[in-house]
Amino acid sequence: MYNGDGFMLSWTKGLDSCGCTATPDSFIGPFVDPGQDLVHLDLAFDNAAGNFKLHATRIVTNFKNLVDADIDSNKIYIIENGNTSGLYEFTLPVKQATFVEPITDDKELILYPNPARDEITMLVNESGTVSIKLLDINGQQLLTREWKNFDKVERHITFGCSDLASGCYTLEITKGNSITFKKVNIMH
Repeated sequence: MYNGDGFMLSWTKGLDSCGCTATPDSFIGPFVDPGQDLVHLDLAFDNAAGNFKLHATRIVTNFKNLVDADIDSNKIYIIENGNTSGLYEFTLPVKQATFVEPITDDKELILYPNPARDEITMLVNESGTVSIKLLDINGQQLLTREWKNFDKVERHITFGCSDLASGCYTLEITKGNSITFKKVNIMH
């Protein structure tokens, strides 16, 4: 499911903020508001409702004749050709990613070396299917692998990590119905 943030510039002409009916040539826009605004959009899935919910928050109001906008990292640049005509810069707060290492007593799986440089090896003492997902600190899935039909013997599974940036990662290991999370540090 998608969870995320977005931004949009609202441009509406010809209606008042109470939503009164407009004439056909009034250039109706999305917010039924005579202003032109920078709006933050937050889209999240609501499990209880079984649907997405959208929260919209006006950040800046009353632009006039917006020309263009660009997002670069945590800054939004807006060009206006009205009122004072100019380039505006808005700095947004940056969400800090956090990492919590779950406690696990998994004696069936050993991961080495940790920190890793070029490759990571898992020692698996499990039968059946084993799959892994390597996630970055923001939860983005970077790598997926699956091995099927393991016997109940010790197996060494090796996969490369030389193309990944140095940093902290999470390895999600699925064995049958159990999921284990291991912290992996990569240092080049």
